[in-house]
Amino acid sequence: MSDASTFQSALGPEIRAHIELKRALGRQFQREAGILGDLDRFLVASDEQDLTAGVFARWALTLERLAPASRRQYLRIAHNLCQYRQRANPECFVPDPAGFPDPGPQRPALILCDQQIRDLLSAAASLPALVRSPLQPEVYRQAIALAYASGLRRGEIVRLAISDWDPQRCTLHVRESKSRKSRLVALSDSASAAIERYLAARRRFPHAPDAPLLANGRDCSHRYSGRGIDLGFRRLFRMTGIRGVGDRPARLHDLRHYSESRIIPSRVRMIGGSSCVFNIVWEAMPLTTRNNRGVGPSGRASHILGKIYVHPTLLPQSREPGQGA
Repeated sequence: MSDASTFQSALGPEIRAHIELKRALGRQFQREAGILGDLDRFLVASDEQDLTAGVFARWALTLERLAPASRRQYLRIAHNLCQYRQRANPECFVPDPAGFPDPGPQRPALILCDQQIRDLLSAAASLPALVRSPLQPEVYRQAIALAYASGLRRGEIVRLAISDWDPQRCTLHVRESKSRKSRLVALSDSASAAIERYLAARRRFPHAPDAPLLANGRDCSHRYSGRGIDLGFRRLFRMTGIRGVGDRPARLHDLRHYSESRIIPSRVRMIGGSSCVFNIVWEAMPLTTRNNRGVGPSGRASHILGKIYVHPTLLPQSREPGQGA
């Protein structure tokens, strides 16, 4: 990952200005800065003074090691830089995105069965408590539970703070998620109990409200990185023999797919006419929609004994006699 001050090519000042603009607009722009750093290093190694069509094509050839979707992302980020440069210099070269690689079909989702989830939980419980990670078994069991029960993304899980858990309403406050939006996620009774059990262990270490929920380090004061928790999950998948579609390695993200397959059932039976309670065939599951409709009328997470409250505006509208279907 490149810091904005490390660009040494002739385009370095423009790259730094482009990154600073994006960050001023609220973007973290870390991965993009790393990709632009790769372009910058190529320009330095080739002793190029400008980014021309020929130079761009030669840089693109160095990306053959990447998958088509990753190559397309690299080229798209460089394309955005060229568009930024063109604002000050209309003669600046801008590549044609039509020539970028086809990203190909999306990776098929791996839907895990209940037994595989139980195997993952057992494997997590068997992990050793290390000096530099004394809560390692508890952390990975909790991460599995969060991805399984609520469909949180990897970055959302590792960014959770202790204060994001509201035990009164049984909700998690997910901050600055995708598209930099925040939301509340309601958890089932069993998922809420799992968090409380984890917090009982977490509170043996310093636990200020803004401290990371899933923590490592000798005193559990450090937040897991996305890559760090990914490495742990790769180990768990190897221990349980779980492989992805096409024998590819399984990922933490696959647990999110599993959750999404359970969030909105294809068929539900409404209880009691105009009641706001649906009978769900699975154990209580989260329903998160816009405006936090997953939180029931009582103000706490609305998952009780396998039934789920749904906001009245989400219910089918009854029709007056004589109205068409």
